[in-house]
Amino acid sequence: MSPVTPPGYARVVPFVYVKDTESALAFYEDIFGLRRENVNMQDGRIVHAELAADGVIVLMVAPEQIHGGDGRSPASSGSASPTTFLVYVASADAAHAAALRRGAKSIQPPGDVPWGERHALFQDPDGWRWLAAHTIPPA
Repeated sequence: MSPVTPPGYARVVPFVYVKDTESALAFYEDIFGLRRENVNMQDGRIVHAELAADGVIVLMVAPEQIHGGDGRSPASSGSASPTTFLVYVASADAAHAAALRRGAKSIQPPGDVPWGERHALFQDPDGWRWLAAHTIPPA
């Protein structure tokens, strides 16, 4: 049986619509350490970009309504984020602080959870919710 996932892609890849593609890409790169891959331009603007972590595509980003549909960010549609994206980072505290500096809204400040991780929850400028997490080393 042949694999269904193309090489270099996670099996599940979230696709988010954003108001300002360049700003969103810079946010995700800065906060999560993701790297731009497969950036497609049309008429001088980014119409699709993929972000990688550890050599694997983990997130796709496009401007709102680019595909002629009603794809909009939660911030533009006036709704709550329909999901929360979990991203493992070196430091949940540092990711949270950096996100707030770049215009994110804190939902839950950094704190330890019973299963040995530290979490921080915030909403990015497009209204998407992100849970930054890192594993706490055993004492």
